[in-house]
Amino acid sequence: VVSAYASSFPSGMIDRKSVNDRPIALDTGSWKAVLDEMDTEFTPAEINVYNYFWPDTYEWKIEVVVDFIMDYSGDLRLNCLLLEDSVCGDGAGYDQANYYNTRTDLPELNGIGNPVVNYPHYHVVRNMIGGAWGQSGIIPSKVKRGDRYIFSKTIKPPVGCDIRKSHLVGILQAYNSNKNFRPILNAKKVEVHMATGFNETDLPASIKIYPNPVDQYASIEIASSSLEEAILEVCDVTGRIIHTENIHGQLGTQALQINT
Repeated sequence: VVSAYASSFPSGMIDRKSVNDRPIALDTGSWKAVLDEMDTEFTPAEINVYNYFWPDTYEWKIEVVVDFIMDYSGDLRLNCLLLEDSVCGDGAGYDQANYYNTRTDLPELNGIGNPVVNYPHYHVVRNMIGGAWGQSGIIPSKVKRGDRYIFSKTIKPPVGCDIRKSHLVGILQAYNSNKNFRPILNAKKVEVHMATGFNETDLPASIKIYPNPVDQYASIEIASSSLEEAILEVCDVTGRIIHTENIHGQLGTQALQINT
């Protein structure tokens, strides 16, 4: 995708579209002006991203939900990028070319060598879950205000990817046979909070866990029709049990709170 627009670095693109006759690939000195101009534009849809992780199978369900706030027509596609931060290493693919080694306009990189070994790379694309140009066939060619569409995929994280340092970017984008008309219409970045899924089973109780994702405390409500006791186990992403708690049988609803 990048090579389709940017032939040299450092340069980049914003939403893959031209603004006021500028080229799609922009020099870094133009970014601020283009962002200010684009800040007045509106999007045809709102976008949200959700993820659920099953540590027992190491599967990860990812959903990108789009709600249209206006009528729209065209070839629209949904995508989700899995990005990882703090990726370090040495050798090919890790050493960072340093164009600023002998320049003074970016002091942080001046004089630290070229290339830079063990440079921490951020926003590294680990997976374009909907392919390079997005998943077709989800959104029809004509949509109406109030329509909702969902891109849903279940994947396993790539080998070597630390999902604790990752985030997801859901994307609503247009498609055209001409690559110069494939703009991004909206995007949403979310941190991976490891919202954990579970396999359903028959229980003599209904269970609610909130909020999801959890920040500091998880609240658990158990509405039971049995006096049977149970054991609550909390596992990390590797399946290792990190917390165990006995639950005494109680008719009706009882509440628990776990410091996460």
